[in-house]
Amino acid sequence: MLEKARFFRQFAALLNAGYSVSQSLSMAGKRCSDKFQRYLSQASTEIDAGKDLGTALRTTPPQFDPWTLSLLRSAEASGALIEVCERLAVAVEMQHQRQKLYRSVALSTGAILLCSLALLLFVASGGTGFLVSPIFWLIGLILTIAPIVATILGSTSKVSQTWHSVSTGIPPLKDLEAARSMVIFSELELPLRCGLSILQGVDLVRPRIPDPELAKALSMASRQIRAGNPLSDSLHDKIPAHALQMLRTGEVAGKLDEMLRKIGEYYQDDLESRLKGLQGMLRPIGVVAMGILVLFAGGQLITSLISTFSK
Repeated sequence: MLEKARFFRQFAALLNAGYSVSQSLSMAGKRCSDKFQRYLSQASTEIDAGKDLGTALRTTPPQFDPWTLSLLRSAEASGALIEVCERLAVAVEMQHQRQKLYRSVALSTGAILLCSLALLLFVASGGTGFLVSPIFWLIGLILTIAPIVATILGSTSKVSQTWHSVSTGIPPLKDLEAARSMVIFSELELPLRCGLSILQGVDLVRPRIPDPELAKALSMASRQIRAGNPLSDSLHDKIPAHALQMLRTGEVAGKLDEMLRKIGEYYQDDLESRLKGLQGMLRPIGVVAMGILVLFAGGQLITSLISTFSK
């Protein structure tokens, strides 16, 4: 992921230095992996053949998601390619940071589940014989990996709304998901900076929204916008009051993209703060659970040794 952020920064810098899109593509990948360099070289060749940037970068399997390709195509057409690439680099870096925090939280959760299972089995069986059972380690592996897999699947558009619906029923995760939805909603800024209309931007960002209620509100907003109404009219009670007020202020001032950027910064900080808080809470619990398990297992081992030597 950081490779793509590096590419966007270098690509923007080369374009800003006066190189063509084709030349910038070839040069921007010098510090990337061989596979990514070949991908960019092929895209450069296709651009020389007359294709636009978004089409040239489309491959199977895809290197960039449809959202990114649409933004690049629109930015190239509107002349905002340098600015949008810089913003994409920032967005990718922030997403990478969030994913690191999500994985850390998921790993701590998995460790707690594994230790809890071991403690329950220890109390139920009165010994540590279960530790040599393949079934125990299989279940333990599932418990450890499952939270990590859930965070990965939760970041994909196909299951994002399902994950959102499940996680909002868990109090510590409810506010996390609300902040995540607002971070993604604020990315509406990017299509607006590409020169797209608010209607086009809403239609582009809507499939990415994890909150099904907010996604539904954006569908209604598309109809309202066509009728000449502002976006904020359709989002009452769907986004926090202060975010709605900021949105209205941006609409009135004609600086909606700038206000969306500020909303994104606020909720990015909020999301990272909540993730770090959850991480800080789970890590000690995991350490304590593991310590108790080691204590019990060690006590059982010492008792067994004493019994053996006593005979």
